[in-house]
Amino acid sequence: MIVEDERDHNGVANLDFDPLDHTPLVEVLHDRTPELMELIRQHHRIRDMTSHYQLQADLIEHQWQMYSQSLELVV
Repeated sequence: MIVEDERDHNGVANLDFDPLDHTPLVEVLHDRTPELMELIRQHHRIRDMTSHYQLQADLIEHQWQMYSQSLELVV
C-alpha cells in the first residue's frame, strides 16, 4: 500500500471557512407542547412500579385461571 502525503508543506494551515451569515430555517420553541407532556405522562405511567406489579399479578391470576381449568379437564 502506498500512502501519499498531499498536504501543503509551507507550514501555513488553511483555515478559510465560509461563515454562516444566514438565519436558521427552523424556529426553536422552548415551550412544552401538549403532545410532549402527554408522552412524558405515558412514559411515567409505563415505568410506574406499582402498576407494573399489579399488571404482573393480574397476568399470573389470569394464567392460573386459564390453565387450572384445562388441568381439571385432563384429570
